[in-house]
Amino acid sequence: MPYADLDPDYDKIHPSSWVTLPNSYYDPVKGADLYHRYLDELEYAAELGFEGVGVNEHHQNAYGLMPCPNVFAGMLARKIPDTAKIAVLGRALPVLANPLSVAEESAVLDNITRGRLITGFVRGIGAEYHSLAVNPTESHQRFHEAHDLIIAAWTQPGPFPWEGKYYHFPHVNLWPRVYQQPHPAVWIPSQGSRETIEFAADPARRYTYLQTAAPAATLFKTMQSYRDEAERQGYQASPDQLGWSIKIYVAETDAIAQEEAKPHIESFANKFLRMPQEMLLPPGYTSMASMRG
Repeated sequence: MPYADLDPDYDKIHPSSWVTLPNSYYDPVKGADLYHRYLDELEYAAELGFEGVGVNEHHQNAYGLMPCPNVFAGMLARKIPDTAKIAVLGRALPVLANPLSVAEESAVLDNITRGRLITGFVRGIGAEYHSLAVNPTESHQRFHEAHDLIIAAWTQPGPFPWEGKYYHFPHVNLWPRVYQQPHPAVWIPSQGSRETIEFAADPARRYTYLQTAAPAATLFKTMQSYRDEAERQGYQASPDQLGWSIKIYVAETDAIAQEEAKPHIESFANKFLRMPQEMLLPPGYTSMASMRG
């Protein structure tokens, strides 16, 4: 859900559409129309028979106007046909102050949709850590603890206490409980970090790994890494554990599709995704092993 009315010449003055782009560029009247347009498109996709629709999470930028994806999922929950799933891909766990709220909101959505919710957990790209003033060197530890807390809240009878390094709750006692048992499906979107593949492929989880923002050559590499990790852990990965998030444009011919899509894809990459390297990958956010990969 980009702010489609962004002045494309903003980059003559500002280095990025993320974090530091003044929000004076945002016109609430145009923004309100865009929100309704985007929701109409998602509802229409479900009516046409798509198996699911997705929302995601980013903060303080013109690239994606969804800082609260569960709100959008909630707006869709009663509107789309009951043949379509809703995928929240995904919540940026390390930058959130209270993972228990994610567990609660997801449980509500899972009940409202009667089990049509797909949850997604991510660390969030580096820009989110700038936006929400979270130490990027704590990213992995915060992610794992928040994930474990959410899964425990979904699956363990309450009340029980939680005493972790970052989160402390004397009473974890989720009302409502999740509709799907033992819990909603979990997908892990990633750009291919080694730690994420190992985490998703763990036999106790076997989460769907969703490769994002990558060409086919990178996809093949990461998919094979997941399969290799599964075999190392003693099992064979099934096809539904592997996903690829790509942009698709359809026209009468490939040539027409390329011509029509080109200005929009270039704007997406060069204007809306524009950010300096230190914003994308702040020091300490990425491990040396993943950087080598």
